[in-house]
Amino acid sequence: MTSRGREEKMKEAKNKFVYTILALVFVSFIEAWKNVAFGGVIDDGVDLFEALANLALFFAAPVAIFFLTLAGYYYITDAGDEERVKKAKSIIINTLLATIILLAAYTFLLDLATL
Repeated sequence: MTSRGREEKMKEAKNKFVYTILALVFVSFIEAWKNVAFGGVIDDGVDLFEALANLALFFAAPVAIFFLTLAGYYYITDAGDEERVKKAKSIIINTLLATIILLAAYTFLLDLATL
């Protein structure tokens, strides 16, 4: 590919290409996970939403544990640095809020699935 002096257009095209590939990888990952978790059988949209909610919880728990550990590390090794303490508290609060929002969404989806 040549840009013929239009580097901005070339960069934009490359970004679109990369995002398209990432989307295809994500869809492939969901499909593979569906085959492993459900034997390839998801009958309706409710099961799909439930599967996606379970997948979100599957990835969110280790991420939340990582950030809480990171915040604890910052808090323990602050050595009197108020910025590090502030950063640790911010990470803890944001992680807990994100976890509460994710659990609320999961509960909402489960209630929606039972209607």
